[in-house]
Amino acid sequence: MVVDTEKILTDLPTAHVLHVVRNPWSAYADTKKRPVPQSLASYMLGWTVNQYHALLYRDRFADRVHVVRAEDVMADPRRTLGAVCTRLGLEPAESLLTPSWNGVALEEIYPWGTIRKPTLESNRVTAESLSVFDYKGFL
Repeated sequence: MVVDTEKILTDLPTAHVLHVVRNPWSAYADTKKRPVPQSLASYMLGWTVNQYHALLYRDRFADRVHVVRAEDVMADPRRTLGAVCTRLGLEPAESLLTPSWNGVALEEIYPWGTIRKPTLESNRVTAESLSVFDYKGFL
């Protein structure tokens, strides 16, 4: 978890941390699919704390902490992840173009999180699945 970044980087002096941040509305909508979903207020508190720490540690360890938006990865994985690879001294590979596991392309990325299809359209539809009742007590 990103709040442990300083400990990770201290314990592993050559490590890097890659933090991927997703639009909070689509991410929250996906959590509603879990057996025990969080309230919006509780979810947003955790989301905000995580993003605060990601930016804090990115500023503190600029050469070792990398923050990218999930939506940027979905829109142009070569450019977004390729930039991280370049910063790490790695050659961006063709495998950046599609989600894969051990070199095998994945049709869906579930069960790694709640995203099944990592596309901008799927992400937008997920965010739009929230109803006014999901915001109850928050707005």
